[in-house]
Amino acid sequence: MAFPDVLATWEEFAGKVLERFVPNGWKVKALRHYHKVQQGTDDYETFAADLQSARTAVGSSGDLKISNHVHINHHLFFANETLQRHVLAIPSFDLKMITINGLINIMTATWNSLIAEWLVHPTVAPTFSSPIALFSTPSFPVMHPQSISHLPPLDDAERKHLSDAHSCWKCRKTPTDPGTDFVRVKRDEDQPNHMCLYAGAAFALSNYSENQPDHDWHDDIEASPPDKPETDHCESSDSEGY
Repeated sequence: MAFPDVLATWEEFAGKVLERFVPNGWKVKALRHYHKVQQGTDDYETFAADLQSARTAVGSSGDLKISNHVHINHHLFFANETLQRHVLAIPSFDLKMITINGLINIMTATWNSLIAEWLVHPTVAPTFSSPIALFSTPSFPVMHPQSISHLPPLDDAERKHLSDAHSCWKCRKTPTDPGTDFVRVKRDEDQPNHMCLYAGAAFALSNYSENQPDHDWHDDIEASPPDKPETDHCESSDSEGY
């Protein structure tokens, strides 16, 4: 019985596998994929993981390699634009001296800070609660800053309807809506004293210019408790998740 030629080394075997199963031009395709990775609206950790995976794929070719300098530049200049600006504004930041791990640590901390301050809104995959959590916790609609800032302008009839219902022109909730918690807010340049929903809307309301007149409120609507100072904007009454 005749036997096929025996491969003498592991490298020869690996070469045969590449010839048989790997398409031509895969090295260039891997390099092209690496240079196309960018964060956009994705979470920074997802972007960093995808970029590292693409770099590993390029390095597996053996004759192509992404240097640390190129990798650092890609991490910074293909990241979210807001994240870039905040990292570059750090006084002690030195692109020539920083390591890849140091850059990732700085960008991760800065990204988490931007999320906490509602300056960025990353696209994340939806998560689902367990059946016990779904039935054990009551759910009420909450107005987020993004949704409030995109509400259409009110016409005169809508303003009158909201005023007659002792509700707010900004959050557009009434005292009878489920899950609402109305408090008196402090007058500022564009916002007279009125009762407004706690909805985590500090950033959205700061740019809302419709001027709502003062109202005489019913006695059954409680104002802010004595130990709670007046605020310049609406805040969330439910701190969980905000």
